[in-house]
Amino acid sequence: MSNPQNAADVISEALHLITVNTAGTRSLVSLATLGNVGKLSTSLNLSFDVTQRTLVGWNRVVPLQVKPLDDDAAVKVLDKFTDLVKVYKDFMNELIENHDVLCSKESGLEPGDGRLVGGKIQVYRTEIGKLQMTLKDFVPNLFEELEEQGELMQKASDAAAAHYPPPP
Repeated sequence: MSNPQNAADVISEALHLITVNTAGTRSLVSLATLGNVGKLSTSLNLSFDVTQRTLVGWNRVVPLQVKPLDDDAAVKVLDKFTDLVKVYKDFMNELIENHDVLCSKESGLEPGDGRLVGGKIQVYRTEIGKLQMTLKDFVPNLFEELEEQGELMQKASDAAAAHYPPPP
């Protein structure tokens, strides 16, 4: 792909897809209560997986020709990344706020001690780091802003991870 504008469109669309999937998972976690978490457990599992697959998929299919984007395209990409950061932070906050529900015996998320969620958080954290490293090559002029946004995501991940044990 030689046209940097095409690369910006592909990256922006991918970031948008990750944002939409993350927002869907956040909404599902937000809906979980002790009364309905058992009914939502299959949906929650699938939604956690979709968010994970979207992140992992992005990091596997990024064989775009890496060329710094022009300023307008770089700003567009950073804006999409910033949208993702906002949604991701809200998602991590929902995981924190709904810890007791997600780890309850009613949840159906096996094992019931939160290790499933803890494992997902670890994967998200790793894949977000990879995403950020890829984006820095496309938006080198906005590296500081990208770095700030990435740190916000990592802090949100760390805060949520503190509530859920890592898998063995």
